[in-house]
Amino acid sequence: MHVSQFIKYNLLFFVLYVFFYIVQRQFIVTYQELILPLGEGVGTLIFFPHGIRVLACMVGGVAVLPGLFAGHILANELRFSGDHTLLLSVISITSIYLPYFFLKNKKLSLSVLLQITVISSILNSVFHHLYLKWTLINMEPFIMFTYLIGDLLGALSLFYIFKYVQKLYINYSSKY
Repeated sequence: MHVSQFIKYNLLFFVLYVFFYIVQRQFIVTYQELILPLGEGVGTLIFFPHGIRVLACMVGGVAVLPGLFAGHILANELRFSGDHTLLLSVISITSIYLPYFFLKNKKLSLSVLLQITVISSILNSVFHHLYLKWTLINMEPFIMFTYLIGDLLGALSLFYIFKYVQKLYINYSSKY
């Protein structure tokens, strides 16, 4: 990967992660609290940034790690601000790249994308639950499942949105 591509992809995934995190906090969390008040720190039932993490990993591999990590730190700082920002970012990034390293030699396909999404969602929810339970508060086990459901639904929803936008773009560009 050339330096210009490296900078472009890292900047792209940094901006996408922070953008979808802000959208998440401003709209999804607010709407969820109206319908299903689970409380602060419980997680959301649709977490779009997980889809950005998976896509970044699949598109750029390890090369986009700096941009993704910087986006994580900024987003977590917006929410937590303090000691937990760095470690929560490491947990999230690790949960994505562990399955990626085991599956990266497979040909990129929908199956591999779904495998990485499911495995990373499970790892992310378990790692977050263990960390938050032992450091911050005594969390209930159901919170781990809200993280799992949120990561899965958020990633799959984001993949569908991107696929739909791609289809619209192809249809639009073929007309002109």
